[in-house]
Amino acid sequence: MTLRSIKLKLFIWVLLAFSVLSIGSDIYVYEQQKKESLSAIDRYLVSRAQVFAGLIEVYEDGRVDFEPTELKAGFERAETVYDVPLSGHYFHIYFDNGDTLTSSPSLGKFVLPVSFSRVSDREYFDIVTGPDNEPLRIFNKKVTICIRETNYTFIIQVAENLREVYSFLDSLKRHIYYSIPITLLATGLGGLLIIWLSLRPIGKLSREVGNITEKNLDKRLDEKKTDVELQGLAGSFNSTLDNLERAFTQQKRFLSDVSHELRTPTSVIKSSCEIHLKKDRDPGEYKKALEIIMNSANRMENLIERLLTLSRLEQKMYIFKKEKISLSDVIRKSAHLLQPLADNKDIAIDLSSLPDDLYVQGDRDSITEVFINIIGNAIKYNREGGSIIITAGEQGGNLRTDIKDTGIGIPESEISNIFRSFYRVDQSRTNGKAGGVGLGLNIVKAIIDNHNGKIEVTSKQGEGSTFSVFLPKNA
Repeated sequence: MTLRSIKLKLFIWVLLAFSVLSIGSDIYVYEQQKKESLSAIDRYLVSRAQVFAGLIEVYEDGRVDFEPTELKAGFERAETVYDVPLSGHYFHIYFDNGDTLTSSPSLGKFVLPVSFSRVSDREYFDIVTGPDNEPLRIFNKKVTICIRETNYTFIIQVAENLREVYSFLDSLKRHIYYSIPITLLATGLGGLLIIWLSLRPIGKLSREVGNITEKNLDKRLDEKKTDVELQGLAGSFNSTLDNLERAFTQQKRFLSDVSHELRTPTSVIKSSCEIHLKKDRDPGEYKKALEIIMNSANRMENLIERLLTLSRLEQKMYIFKKEKISLSDVIRKSAHLLQPLADNKDIAIDLSSLPDDLYVQGDRDSITEVFINIIGNAIKYNREGGSIIITAGEQGGNLRTDIKDTGIGIPESEISNIFRSFYRVDQSRTNGKAGGVGLGLNIVKAIIDNHNGKIEVTSKQGEGSTFSVFLPKNA
């Protein structure tokens, strides 16, 4: 696995997350246990201090006494706990002037440290070093006894050995240290298993996608049988496969159409050459044959040029020299160039509703080709004595140009196909007079798309069509 592996990244994140969680939990448990152990000792010390305070006797004549017999009665095995030297259980009682009232025999000559200024404010706990160099938890408490309006103040110290507590905490700490690598190992193995099980559906999905080639592009992933989290991905793959299948189909159709379009002029050239090479002919026949060959070559050249133009447009390799141009001038010049064709069919081109102050940012030659194609088709598929009305105006930040003809119209079912390569109106409806190779409107749409515009078509069969061109208005 490399650093770019999803499995490795997931493994590292899972291991890191569980490690932080595990170590954090162990630290929390240790600290809580330490706190609870000290709290138990503290509660024990407070209860003993309260008992010691009750054992102090102050008489009316001012004498003070401490009753050890009551101590033994108050605590189980108290004589063992406090009488044995260095037993780890200690107490010391001071007068407020610092003199000692009494102390446990277990202390021997050792004196528990005390801060009279600190204990005078409040009781406090501390950890000190004991007579046997052991850690002691010590509780200091100030007690005041009032006899005949006279206050007698005492400082009570109670201490307990912390060796057992620290030993327990050290043992707990060792167990935590030993458990960390075991926990990490278990987490790592468990993480690998979880990751492997989690990524299996992705591997399965990948294999299914990998089994789809150009030979079975119609195959699709079953989204319903895919895990919920991967259904979106499966849907995206299916959409991609739809686009690929459509592109392959279009490519096959495109190649078939190109082959068909080139076959006719090639056959004409070949047959003309074969016929005139079989025997000697007079110059007039050779000239006629050359004219046929020239026309076929011109048709092939036109097809190839349009194919190259369309290819450059689709691959964004066509260089547009965009500038501020007058849309009105472009439309008028396009109509003027096509006027002879319109005159041959007695078709009137109406430009009376075309304003003069329409400007767009675009490539003049390309925009001119757009309108020559559209107006040319309006003439080609129009009836004798028909008309073409061209209007333009502003609409929603764009300039809209409508070219409306009175021609044969386009069936609604075929409108979506007219911008497809090599699509042409059914020859049976045009008496076979509509020439061209069927690339004009495809190029028109590509040019308009590259100008961030759009083209729409409305048509009614037998009544005519309207082509609406939308181009961004020049700012």
